[in-house]
Amino acid sequence: MADIFISYSKADRDKVVMLAAYLESEGWTVWWDTNLAVGDAYRDEIMKQLAAARAVIVLWTQTSIKSDFVRAEAGRAKADGKLIPVK
Repeated sequence: MADIFISYSKADRDKVVMLAAYLESEGWTVWWDTNLAVGDAYRDEIMKQLAAARAVIVLWTQTSIKSDFVRAEAGRAKADGKLIPVK
């Protein structure tokens, strides 16, 4: 399981690529949905990775604030005490 789970809106994928690369260069393991394989049960895999991560970075943008998925992931991370909001 990854150290860090990144939650974001697909429209912000370019930002996540850079963020994930930076975090990995600093020695952290990172999970975001690019790691999903074809045929995976997406919701189940996302929830498993979200629960297992040591920290959850939520990338808040004009797009992501409108995403029910991002908001749900942020809520779960906050409840688990591992939310790191990034703007």
